[in-house]
Amino acid sequence: MNKQGSGSVEFSNPSNTWTGYSQIGNGAEIVDAGCTLGIGGDVIMFQTSTNFTELFLHNATQLIGNLSSNFTATTGNANTQENQGIALIGPGNGAPGTSLQINQTKNTTYGYGNSAYLYSFIGSGWFGPVEQRQHRHAHPHRRQHLHWRHHH
Repeated sequence: MNKQGSGSVEFSNPSNTWTGYSQIGNGAEIVDAGCTLGIGGDVIMFQTSTNFTELFLHNATQLIGNLSSNFTATTGNANTQENQGIALIGPGNGAPGTSLQINQTKNTTYGYGNSAYLYSFIGSGWFGPVEQRQHRHAHPHRRQHLHWRHHH
């Protein structure tokens, strides 16, 4: 599934059996508590516009396949919204954040683009509502640059 355009797509079916990949190029995908993004499909954070690219996980556990990030933009600045984030929010009610399990079978990269202002991160909890993307500021302490290597 390719998510393009502003706004969000919400996964609210607890019986979701989707096994394909999910590419988020613009806007947000939201997974409700008790639901799932799918079963083990790859997640590709691939910014294709100037909007913040987001994945909000409200479920207790999420299993994905390969995780990677990419950017269409080649430059950025402190005022752009060309960053990508995965929020491990969890189901709430005092429960801990989402347990993200990654089954990496390919060599991929998740992290910085061609500029220090283009980056992908994984954060626990909520990092801002979808409606307030234009007011969000980067959180350097949450930046992570991950290189995934599959070992045979």
